[in-house]
Amino acid sequence: MGAPYSKTIDEIESQFAVNYLSHFLFTNLLMPKFLKAGKGARVVNVSSNAYGLDAVRYEDPGFSDGQVYNPWEACGQSKSALVLFSHALATKVAPYGGFSFSLHPGCTSPFSLLPPYPVLSSSHHLFSLFASLLEKLTSS
Repeated sequence: MGAPYSKTIDEIESQFAVNYLSHFLFTNLLMPKFLKAGKGARVVNVSSNAYGLDAVRYEDPGFSDGQVYNPWEACGQSKSALVLFSHALATKVAPYGGFSFSLHPGCTSPFSLLPPYPVLSSSHHLFSLFASLLEKLTSS
């Protein structure tokens, strides 16, 4: 996200609050229903590859009230916290037959899905198949 420094009404750095604490709170509020759901219940937290931008700053999660703030490090911190939470939750719900995952949502391509389609590399083979199907569906 890389957002400018701001704090929530609770005085928490905004990216940490939105990207991690909100997921943590929501998951914990739903935990009674999750446990009732039984085996196979799962929590999926959408994180991102941004976790690699920074670790959780346990000693200074608020970036010294913004004095040493870096928006991308803040994003990385929040995503790292979410990945760690998902991992810890997985160990806690496993005895109940539950699962917890953290995932990267993927990326979108900068080009249009409308014809004419650009020439794609072999790594985009699946997209080519999808594009062909989409063209057939829209031309009929």
